[in-house]
Amino acid sequence: MIEYPITDLIEKAHQILKDEVRLAEKSLEVSRSRAFKPILDFYVSKESTMYNEGFMKELEHIYEEEFRTGAISRNVFSIRTRGIRILREVYQTGTFVWKRPTKICNKKLPDSFELLVTNTVNPLDCSASRKRIMLSILRRFCQFF
Repeated sequence: MIEYPITDLIEKAHQILKDEVRLAEKSLEVSRSRAFKPILDFYVSKESTMYNEGFMKELEHIYEEEFRTGAISRNVFSIRTRGIRILREVYQTGTFVWKRPTKICNKKLPDSFELLVTNTVNPLDCSASRKRIMLSILRRFCQFF
């Protein structure tokens, strides 16, 4: 494979997240600071600027160990490993596919629960995508009962 600067891959991934996935500005900042910055810092520590699959595998092992020992939370571990997977896919294919949860609650809730769920989420000041996610979570929670 050809050599590709890690900074270019990060910028391309960020643009895809912004333009195609249409992440909110706050989510973009989380991706940049918690997923991509630690990867870039690792490359700087290795005095390398080009994508290196060996470095990515080494980082995966480091993150797994940090999670196993409690040095990082599950959330941080997930964000960092997602960053590695995104950059790997961009390197290999030139783009990446944003994978959303596939299990969706399609069962009809009783009207009283549906009213509760809808009235809880609709007044919130957040993006349409965020509301959809919250509705799905609340519906699954109500379905549990």
